[in-house]
Amino acid sequence: MSEEQEDILETFCLVAKYGDMSAHGMGDTAHVIIFNREYSDMVTNFLIAQVKRETDQSFRLNSLIMKTSKEDEWQKSNKLDDEYYDYFNKLRSIGFFTSKYDARTSWDLCYHEPEFIEQTYGKFKIVRDLRVKDTDKSKTEFYLSERWGEDIKIDKAQKNAKWLFIHASKKTFYGEGKANRVFAIAHKDDDGEPCLAPEVYSDYSTKDYIREFVRET
Repeated sequence: MSEEQEDILETFCLVAKYGDMSAHGMGDTAHVIIFNREYSDMVTNFLIAQVKRETDQSFRLNSLIMKTSKEDEWQKSNKLDDEYYDYFNKLRSIGFFTSKYDARTSWDLCYHEPEFIEQTYGKFKIVRDLRVKDTDKSKTEFYLSERWGEDIKIDKAQKNAKWLFIHASKKTFYGEGKANRVFAIAHKDDDGEPCLAPEVYSDYSTKDYIREFVRET
């Protein structure tokens, strides 16, 4: 297997299949969200909840139109709605989604293969990239120093569409301690707006910190 093929198999997308954010929804361009394997458990739970909810709606469509749904059917439907929005909001808190329009969209899972996505879903654009990548250290130090109102020095900076992952000593943000940690700091809120408050969401050991972050969020 080539390095390019291996990279494709480790890079995943949620693609808007139909609904508001699809190529046949509010616009003519399907929204695409890119992420890596670390998010697989949470995405799996969300997609299962989505299928259960959509399946229930399909089988109940006639009774909904005719207004003949029974009480137990409504209870089941409400339970599936609650489960769906629970997982939707968890993904929103991590940075996958930013609005109610994302919730009114049906999402498919696929690999990051642009040609396949365009052939299958039509014109598309990548709206969020949840992959964690290195980012400029000195620019990040300046940004954090402005936000905290004091001189911030770090070892390394990484980021994705919503979060900064700052590698630094514990003393940098907590005022004491020499241990090296990875600090999760949101640079966007759940609605996709800039975060300005000097606030650390949590911190992690340097090993497997993304998986720790996803499990905790």
